[in-house]
Amino acid sequence: MRPKTRRDIHIHASRRAEERYDFKLRKDEIDQVSKMICEQHHQGHLRSGAVRFVHRSSLARTVWKIFFKGVEFLAVYDKPRGGVVTFLPPTHYLWNEKE
Repeated sequence: MRPKTRRDIHIHASRRAEERYDFKLRKDEIDQVSKMICEQHHQGHLRSGAVRFVHRSSLARTVWKIFFKGVEFLAVYDKPRGGVVTFLPPTHYLWNEKE
């Protein structure tokens, strides 16, 4: 199996956003969301504005709540890849809140 390319990751993330939020994101929009997370991450996981840190799922991946174009998403940011790799279902956040 070949390694995943940036194109594969964008396609996967776009499909998950459409499947789970009924919202189609283009490549440039996914990159914009990734940039929003990266900028917020460098500010120290602040809990304000359109981007909010939710939890760390592994050493490399973090989950973020994003308000983008009128929709609230749960995005998984992968640090080694430098971008959003998928969007989680909205119920994932509710499930984690109960823990």
